[in-house]
Amino acid sequence: MKRTAFIPLATVLVVAAIVIASCEKTVPHSPATPGAANVSARYVGGHNWNTLWYFGTYDYSGCVTPCGMCHTSQLQNGYVPNGDDPQNNEALTEISVMAGNRLLVSVDLSDVGEYYVNDIMTTGHLNVSTFGAFPQDVVNAACDAASIPHWGGPVGMTAAHYPVAVESTAEDARLEIEGTYDSATGWSWMCFVR
Repeated sequence: MKRTAFIPLATVLVVAAIVIASCEKTVPHSPATPGAANVSARYVGGHNWNTLWYFGTYDYSGCVTPCGMCHTSQLQNGYVPNGDDPQNNEALTEISVMAGNRLLVSVDLSDVGEYYVNDIMTTGHLNVSTFGAFPQDVVNAACDAASIPHWGGPVGMTAAHYPVAVESTAEDARLEIEGTYDSATGWSWMCFVR
């Protein structure tokens, strides 16, 4: 009797272990750590915070509304965006390389002004009005960390309205942009809020 009850329990434990293992996420290494790993449903990040993302639309006077990608820059050591400003358009961002040699740009939305976050959430689009390059030094460091050859620059998003799959509305959500490079067609980008 005890033996019969033990077999189903063991089976349940094995199945549970497989399900739990398949749901776990592996975080990609930051540029300081060699190697790259796969990312599943929700990205937590390597916390390398190597880039600053500016929301808005680029014009010659700077970043103006409406929403979108205005530009990015390499994060200056110690700089923190003013998250107390409801109009804040700056966001801490991480650039990493995922498995399959995909570039991951993960933008922290937690301190960004509600206007910008709401625009993405309600329209389901990220507007890029003019080519937006990512800091080449940061992209190269991410390639070095993943032990892959550098992509020729500049690496960035061409002007377009990119659809955004909204998978999370949590306060700590991130805008995640996954880039894939093809030598014939260049970069293609998929956007998510996770």
